[in-house]
Amino acid sequence: MKKIISLITYLIIAVTAVVTVYFLLALSSDGDVQRARAGIFLSWAGILLVAGALLAIILPLIDILSNPKGLKKMALNIGFIVVVFCIAFLLASGSQTPSTLAMPDVPSTQIMKLTDMGLKTTYLLFGISLLAIVFSSVLNTIRNR
Repeated sequence: MKKIISLITYLIIAVTAVVTVYFLLALSSDGDVQRARAGIFLSWAGILLVAGALLAIILPLIDILSNPKGLKKMALNIGFIVVVFCIAFLLASGSQTPSTLAMPDVPSTQIMKLTDMGLKTTYLLFGISLLAIVFSSVLNTIRNR
């Protein structure tokens, strides 16, 4: 099973590399070729996004069915994510910037709030991951003494 998963992983990496190079070679071409290759690039990105989202949903469900005790841990993780999103939503301003006001179609305040929430979520998760790395390193250093 591990060999199959490794083979699939290498296949996905290879296809991604080929599609990326194919897209990058179009940058010196005319507009129609660029759009066509960008479409292929975005389609592949969409396929990877859908596959990742499906796996993110299906694999934990399989794990819960095989190990019901893991439900508590999963509920805590989902609760943590909900809290992070709520904090990011409360911190998001939704105000327009000079660059968005200069756009032909000015985004609504709801779009700006959701965009700002996405950025704040990214910043919060990045900060939390850095703290987790530092905390685990310090904890391992203390335990190994």
